[in-house]
Amino acid sequence: MTNFQIHPRLATGGKHLITINNCEILLKNNALYPWFIIVPHLNSHQKEITQLNTTEYEGINTCTLKVSKFIEHYFSPDKLNIGNIGNIVQQMHIHVIGRSTTDPAWPEVVWGHPEKIPYSDQRAEEIKNAFTAFLAEN
Repeated sequence: MTNFQIHPRLATGGKHLITINNCEILLKNNALYPWFIIVPHLNSHQKEITQLNTTEYEGINTCTLKVSKFIEHYFSPDKLNIGNIGNIVQQMHIHVIGRSTTDPAWPEVVWGHPEKIPYSDQRAEEIKNAFTAFLAEN
């Protein structure tokens, strides 16, 4: 889509990792959680899953599965949280978050938890490289 742009709130809150299956993959800039955001290349009016055609839906689900498997492989979380909420940012995006019983928000939701630790550029690059390698192997 020629007019596709990531919402500024998503763009400033995450580090771009890669584009796969017509989706931008962002690493949420909070090292307390392995938190990825998938932003599909869609028309701005497509805000709900019900507005997708089968091909778009399958592409997003494939992407979500790849991100989820990477989080399980690389971070070994106790639980995966996957959500498509969009109350604040209505552009369609999917959160995939690895949760651990030792993370600071456990067992509550991570949204609104006040503590945040940004990733160093080096650590974000390590995760990006690991994700790219994972995709090449799987």
